[in-house]
Amino acid sequence: MGDQDHDASLLCDGGPVDLGRPVRVGDPKPRTVMASATERAQADSQALDIILEATRALLWISTAADARALAEGVVRSLGGDVMPAEAADGDAVPVDLSFGDGCPVLPRAAPASEARVLLERHLPMLVEDIHRALELGAQADRLAEDASIDSLTTLPNRRMLGRVLGRMSPGDIVIMIDLDHFKRVNDTDGHAAGDRVLRAMGVALRNTTRSRDAVGRYGGEEFVVVLARGSDPNSFLERLRTTWEAERPQPITFSAGIAIMGSDTSSVLDAADAAMYRAKAAGRDRWAFAAAEEPDVVGSPAPLSEAGDRSRPLFVAFSELASVDGEPDDLEVAIRNRLGPVERARGFRSLEVWADLSATTAYAVVSRWDDRESFREHMGSEDLRRSHDRIPTERDRLRSSRLREFGIVST
Repeated sequence: MGDQDHDASLLCDGGPVDLGRPVRVGDPKPRTVMASATERAQADSQALDIILEATRALLWISTAADARALAEGVVRSLGGDVMPAEAADGDAVPVDLSFGDGCPVLPRAAPASEARVLLERHLPMLVEDIHRALELGAQADRLAEDASIDSLTTLPNRRMLGRVLGRMSPGDIVIMIDLDHFKRVNDTDGHAAGDRVLRAMGVALRNTTRSRDAVGRYGGEEFVVVLARGSDPNSFLERLRTTWEAERPQPITFSAGIAIMGSDTSSVLDAADAAMYRAKAAGRDRWAFAAAEEPDVVGSPAPLSEAGDRSRPLFVAFSELASVDGEPDDLEVAIRNRLGPVERARGFRSLEVWADLSATTAYAVVSRWDDRESFREHMGSEDLRRSHDRIPTERDRLRSSRLREFGIVST
């Protein structure tokens, strides 16, 4: 088939392929091989310039469609044309330019023409370079995905979550989620069972979050969700709990901490983490908001949502106390004294003792109660082993930034 009678819109698997208008160098009509050395040198120099420009363009291609468009453009610039492989004739050059994008296409130029000589001389090496560029691009994509995706849950990993947190705006919501007693699953049923639980939580989170939300695995059995400003974290966590209870492979619950972004992204995750540990200390299978006094965190007076009555706030008492002389033994005695019959007090929920074991001159006691009245009743009792030396004042209110200076040693 010659140039003049070639149909520019041939069918490929039932669909039309628009071959476009060729952009040619020199005479648009096929010519016989150049008679003079000067003509051959000029044409070859022009062809080399075209190939060099195409080689530079390889730095910018990212898809097979980009590669195909580049190769077809080079063919036309060298004076040839392209045609579907299924319609190949004697003018076709047997080099596929589709690179897997759609139907195979071949370059074409009349035998013994200037364009044919240039195509056969320069095109095979360019096509080889294009294949290599696509392979390197795919490899880079795989490495980037491996570096940003948790292989077990297929959720974004901690590195990607860091990028999301860095782009947060005031009012956005961070939720730290931790599976309760997850270690028991690994210890009792093996790590394969634990992996199934983690994968199931990944599925539940993907099915619960919206496209504008972000979710990822922070590490271990911890997950982080970022909700857009104006979202209702309580509703989200209720939906997640419903989904999780229907799909979980083990009867395992989760606890969560909620913090609303203020002006500093560096503190909001710590605030959500501290709130999550408050939820765990209060009995697990519930969630808590970060306290309003957390630096750069917008919040409520630290209410706690739990199984059963999830709307009732929890009263938290905090005291920072000094040991007698800073000796570890004295600190241990003090801790045991604090952990006495308080567990039998009305309205008592939990108690923690925090201490910096490298400098045991001080410790902190955090207790949690159904309400303030239960705590005051306990503090007014005759039991000498009270959980606090005094009823805390407003200055003693729980601040996770202060507790981070201690390490929990007993609960």
